[in-house]
Amino acid sequence: MLHAVEKLPLKNDWMAVVFLSILALLVVVKVLYPNRFKSLLACFFSKNYFLDYAHDRQEILGLFHMVLFLIQNMILGLFLYLYSEETGFFLEEKGFHVYFKYVIFATVCIVAQYGFAKGVSLFFRFQRIFETCNYIKSSYLKAGALFYLPVLLCWIYAYPNSQTMFYLALFLGGFLWLIRWILILLFNIQIIKEKLFYFILYICTLEIVPVVLLVKWMV
Repeated sequence: MLHAVEKLPLKNDWMAVVFLSILALLVVVKVLYPNRFKSLLACFFSKNYFLDYAHDRQEILGLFHMVLFLIQNMILGLFLYLYSEETGFFLEEKGFHVYFKYVIFATVCIVAQYGFAKGVSLFFRFQRIFETCNYIKSSYLKAGALFYLPVLLCWIYAYPNSQTMFYLALFLGGFLWLIRWILILLFNIQIIKEKLFYFILYICTLEIVPVVLLVKWMV
């Protein structure tokens, strides 16, 4: 004999919509730019992406960059939301509207840092170093965000209340961030040797100081 079973609403169903949106955007990029997308995903293991598409450094408003920039910030917003939900830090409410604020926050921080860095590079006349480092840095960030997407899926759906998964996600995020900077330094070793002062100026004023100010503001 069949018995009626109460159907429970799907928890965090808005997150499923977010993931589906990210996957749909990835399909668009994969269809329109198949070779370039494949090359970007391999940038952690090969320099071919930076060599083949070096002419595209200035095209920050191109469709390829804009769509991946949106995907990247959607993933960053999910990480910030999940981290805040787990720790209770800087999170008074829950829901899509809070997640949307984190996406806007990540977008504003990245755009503001780029604008400030561009201004400083023009003032001190090291535009070439800035353009090269920013292109490589942003490419690694986009690829790293895509690699981190499966980690978020496991965090939300496979092990939603696991402390082990929480610390593993933090470790993997930190590991990708560290690898990204090691590769940036290795890729620009020649520029560093030739323009050491300007490279140190770039790292201190445009990378370290904004992060320190952001952390201090959040605390």
